[in-house]
Amino acid sequence: MSRRADWSGHRTGGRQSFRQYLSKTVWALRVAWETAPWLLVGVVVGSVLLSLVPAGAAWVGRNLINAVVALVRSDVADFGSVTKWLVAAMSLAIVQEVVSSFTGYVRSLQSDKLSLKLTLDILQHSADLDYAKFEDPKFQDVADRARYNASDIFTSILGKVITLATTLIETISLSAILVAVDPAIVAVMLVLAVPYGYYRWRHTREIYGKEYSRTTKRRWTRYFVSMMTSRSTVMEVKLLDLSPLLIAQFKELNEEFIAEDRRLYTRDYIISLGFTLLFVLAFYALFYRVATQAAGNALTVGDVTLFAAITMRLQGNLNRFAQQISATAEQILYLDNLIEYFRVRPRHDRSEGLTISDPKGQIEFRDVSFTYPGTHSPVLRDIDLKIEPGETVAVVGENGAGKTTLVNLIARLFDPDQGQILLDGVDLQDLALSSLHQEISFVLQSFNQYEATASDNIRFGNYKEIQSLADIQHVAKMTGVDGFISGMPNGYETQLGRRFGETDLSGGMWQKIAIARAMTRSEAAVLILDEPTASLDVRAEWELFKQFKQLANNRTAIIISHRFTTVSVADRIIMLEKGRIAERGTHHQLLDLGGKYATLFSYYQQRLNFTPTDNT
Repeated sequence: MSRRADWSGHRTGGRQSFRQYLSKTVWALRVAWETAPWLLVGVVVGSVLLSLVPAGAAWVGRNLINAVVALVRSDVADFGSVTKWLVAAMSLAIVQEVVSSFTGYVRSLQSDKLSLKLTLDILQHSADLDYAKFEDPKFQDVADRARYNASDIFTSILGKVITLATTLIETISLSAILVAVDPAIVAVMLVLAVPYGYYRWRHTREIYGKEYSRTTKRRWTRYFVSMMTSRSTVMEVKLLDLSPLLIAQFKELNEEFIAEDRRLYTRDYIISLGFTLLFVLAFYALFYRVATQAAGNALTVGDVTLFAAITMRLQGNLNRFAQQISATAEQILYLDNLIEYFRVRPRHDRSEGLTISDPKGQIEFRDVSFTYPGTHSPVLRDIDLKIEPGETVAVVGENGAGKTTLVNLIARLFDPDQGQILLDGVDLQDLALSSLHQEISFVLQSFNQYEATASDNIRFGNYKEIQSLADIQHVAKMTGVDGFISGMPNGYETQLGRRFGETDLSGGMWQKIAIARAMTRSEAAVLILDEPTASLDVRAEWELFKQFKQLANNRTAIIISHRFTTVSVADRIIMLEKGRIAERGTHHQLLDLGGKYATLFSYYQQRLNFTPTDNT
């Protein structure tokens, strides 16, 4: 597949017409052709040849038996005819083994290529989607269904479609030979096979529809398992003795699934058994008919043997064909999960829009309001704010005041419901996201702890520009993390985290690494620190903020903090309350104002028994 597939234009869900099934089958084959055309040709040709072997073997077997019977009845020991058919049978056996091995080899290569390409498409689509999508619970259901064995399901579809087609070819070729024996045989088999195939198709749709409706509940069961087995959550679960509660909820949901499935399984067992018994009765009734014809010399011994061999194979084929219709339809239905996921389009192409040629870092909010999707109460209301280039602004407020949302809007993780946000006089919505994000260095409140080396944990902040260890060490020394990194077992090459390594860090150390990572983007015009020191004590936080001016290096800087005692280093402080700007000014201006900021500052100062001074 030379490009990512076009996933649009397909309906999702369980109820679809045969035409829609066919269109998705053709689409899957086209993707396979674009991925590896000669491998697809090899699989198809090999499978078709294998599907013709049974009919050829049955015909050769019939003639071989007739030749043996003729030899037995003849007075002349002429083995020529028998030898000819033996050689033909041996040749077919050799062809079958060679083609079967080759087809399996090619199918494995094709499966690997398709699996890789599909997984890459899923990852790339995830990278292209807006962050806001991942905050939507409905999209989480869509993504969860798409991630479930996605590549295996897609490659399985191709295998089942090809197997279904070759089984049909084999059935037709066997039936064509049986017509020469008795046309009634084929008619009886079709009368039974068609309704059984239709039943299997309907049953598959019902199972898929049931599983589709369970997506949210399935996510809940995985959540319960994760809570009890993940390193980050298991400690509190044990301390609070939540295991009995979580196990009970997990059990309740799964017992509900089992009860629903039992009803489907019971009905399927009864109906499938009924059809199987009808096939058996029909086979022996037809065998009796052929045997009586052979007794009257209307058919040869070879014809009887041919009938027995083919009808037994045909009976299995018809049953297998019905099962394969069901399995193929099921896989195509699950393909809808991928289609539904890929149909979710990003609002913006990251590369589309204006680029910033000479950024200064001026940020302006003009009458901005924002409400999170799925909620009714605005998080920010009527925000008017201008931050000058090189200015350091602290945004403070109690939990839920809208501090993090404010900076998320600057990074365009969300777009405002009303108003404008401008960078250097240009509306953010006119800028290419890739260009905007290149100009913002961000320390997130919930920063990542990468399972990687210490050097990579820093380098990830600007991996396209920073390659040398010397550059990494420069940033580490500037941010004060060089000391503890150098003391690690392998220094900067120490693998951090407990999933793949043996060296973990304290929360404060991880946070300092995250700050160092942000500082690698020395050319970024805007530096945003969202609760950058939550894991540090007040005195350590104060020390960091004291050197913050040097770290910012005349860049526009926005500090989000709920600690009022350490933001006095900012040029200006914005006090948010219930999504509005309640107060603004310098630290001393706000203290003199005697408003909300002064009250909270005094409260925090007394509670923490820490007063920042120039000599601290």
